[in-house]
Amino acid sequence: MTEYLIFAAIAFGVSGASFCFGLFCDRIATDIEAACRGGEHESE
Repeated sequence: MTEYLIFAAIAFGVSGASFCFGLFCDRIATDIEAACRGGEHESE
């Protein structure tokens, strides 16, 4: 029973971490894109 709980906790932690990391990457990608666009406009 304990092994099952540990496995469930690990699986839940990994899926939760990957979900949060995905949101984090999306936000960073948006920020980088905005910064690049801003830089292009500033260089003009």
